[in-house]
Amino acid sequence: MTDPLAAVLSTGALDALEARITRLVDARLDERGLAGPKRKWRTVEEAAAELGVTPNAVYQRIRRGYLPVARQGSRIYVDVDAA
Repeated sequence: MTDPLAAVLSTGALDALEARITRLVDARLDERGLAGPKRKWRTVEEAAAELGVTPNAVYQRIRRGYLPVARQGSRIYVDVDAA
């Protein structure tokens, strides 16, 4: 099954939309006292900007096991709190 949004939005727009929705859901969970331990999951590009390094440096840290990752399809998310 293909994602209908992927047919009309760029990868960057999809990533931005997903990040926005995640922040909104996290905020609602916080308001209701339902939030678990916070993890700061970011795309490789977002993690690189936040850490002040290049995306290639983030990929190297992932390969070396220095950064925890989660994968969703072909997307890679990095836990920047662990950096």
